[in-house]
Amino acid sequence: MAFEHYVAVTLSVLGRYHKSLEQFGIVLEKKIKAFGEEDDRTINTCHSIAVDLFNLGDYEEALKLFEDALRKYKAVLGTTT
Repeated sequence: MAFEHYVAVTLSVLGRYHKSLEQFGIVLEKKIKAFGEEDDRTINTCHSIAVDLFNLGDYEEALKLFEDALRKYKAVLGTTT
């Protein structure tokens, strides 16, 4: 899964956001099955999907995913404030 994740990240850095989203979707499905939805690795992939959506101009959907990822991060990792 790590290599697939890095392929998606590289596609994103290259500005190939649609292809990156496709790859992140595959990675997300595998991570949910392997680790569950509340695992920090899964949450990180959700965050990466939100970044690609943001870069594509889908701000509303990106915001939903960012907020969901933040809520899950706080639940899993706790808060520092």
